[in-house]
Amino acid sequence: GWRPPINSCDFDLSGEVLRWIYGAEAVRPRAAVVAAHLIEVKQAPFLPAGWTPAKALVEEIGLVYIPSGCRAADSDDDGPRYSRNCSVHVHYHSCGGSYRAVSTSYFLENALPAYAESNGMVVLYPQAAHSPNPTGAGCFDWFGATNDAFDTRAGVQLGMVAAMITGLRSDDEGLPP
Repeated sequence: GWRPPINSCDFDLSGEVLRWIYGAEAVRPRAAVVAAHLIEVKQAPFLPAGWTPAKALVEEIGLVYIPSGCRAADSDDDGPRYSRNCSVHVHYHSCGGSYRAVSTSYFLENALPAYAESNGMVVLYPQAAHSPNPTGAGCFDWFGATNDAFDTRAGVQLGMVAAMITGLRSDDEGLPP
């Protein structure tokens, strides 16, 4: 069967990165992943006025993994929301690593959701456009294809991600379903 492009090599990269960020003592072992907790969200509402996903070089949808302990009670038809008590980890896929290229299996099997379940962490997976994309198939803007501020919060893609993080909070409007 198909396997996501993840090389284990008996090395827990996700765990090592999280332990480096939060400290070894703060990171609990992995827990079972719940596939239904990986949710598609529209990215367009988080783009600046006048921008479309095609112009911003992003896909129509992004993905978010909201573990059991982070789901807000006020999630409803307005979209999924997370509790402000949970941290957020943004995972930018590699070039060629969008869901169109690797399917959603990669985003469930890269170990981040397993750590998310046991550590109260929401994982946001923004998605760069697969094609047409002058930065490369499925690449985020790394040289200014979208605008000169591409590598700052004023950049269209980074700004979109910051807006998505804010939009996920339970006391905000939530994400469109």
